[in-house]
Amino acid sequence: MAIRFIPVINEKFNEICEAQKARGLNINIIALAIPLIIRTIRIASEVAEALDARSYDSNDNSLYLRK
Repeated sequence: MAIRFIPVINEKFNEICEAQKARGLNINIIALAIPLIIRTIRIASEVAEALDARSYDSNDNSLYLRK
């Protein structure tokens, strides 16, 4: 699951860099890290909600609802 996020994080990093360049801002590590962390947490939260909506249990690996 974590490997899935590597290209997503890279894409978001590039988006943030382009946005800051378009705004004429100097690129520094803090200006990149904070938005990247926020976006990564937001994406992880969305994935967690999707897994929860599908009743995914990490111990069972079953996607079926329990009776």
